[in-house]
Amino acid sequence: MKPAATVPSSADAAFATTRWSLASARSDSAREALNALCLRYRYPVYAYLRRRGQAPNAAQDTTRAFFEQLAHARPGGAEWAARRFREFLFARLCDFLGGGQRAPAEDTQARARGEACAADDPARAFERGFALAVLTRGLRHLRDEASESGHLEMFDALEPYLAREPAVGALEAASARLGARPLALALALCRLRQRFRELCDAELADTVRGAPDLAAERRTLQHALDAEARHAA
Repeated sequence: MKPAATVPSSADAAFATTRWSLASARSDSAREALNALCLRYRYPVYAYLRRRGQAPNAAQDTTRAFFEQLAHARPGGAEWAARRFREFLFARLCDFLGGGQRAPAEDTQARARGEACAADDPARAFERGFALAVLTRGLRHLRDEASESGHLEMFDALEPYLAREPAVGALEAASARLGARPLALALALCRLRQRFRELCDAELADTVRGAPDLAAERRTLQHALDAEARHAA
């Protein structure tokens, strides 16, 4: 594995080169920084639109139109500096869906097929989608690191246990397949979990301007995931 990346946590100055800091400060790289963030976080917009009742194709079209409009927004300014990227994105989405537009019609056919999202607050769907985007990017980076270091087979065996404890005997069975000691796999799992948290933290840090905002975003997104888990239980 590569050495663990350090996410700044003590001085806001250390966040000066995050994507959101660059975009909200009207820097020379503002447009590039904004576009990079928009590419990462299309899913929460789509999830919000689906929860509001848009059919899949309609939600995809609306998502595309929204980000095309946002691509022409002038980066920086008071509105940008006062918000974290997640808050900014949601506020702009609400503005985009306003302007006299009615709420999308209920997608009853998709619901009948069991394809629509469960009845819930669309804003919660947005926050959950944002959290899942962070986790997905962190997991992708973690897998890439495992592949580069020659540990992909071990990663694939341990990945199901990054967010839950292995069942009794699961690590022993994996160790037999891999030809490794169970204790070695247990230690590797601890390291993977720690690295996963670091990578997700790094992803989230790119959407804020300082350490207090990073801590607040951690709490917000954890709350979104916890709420979804309670809803699914």
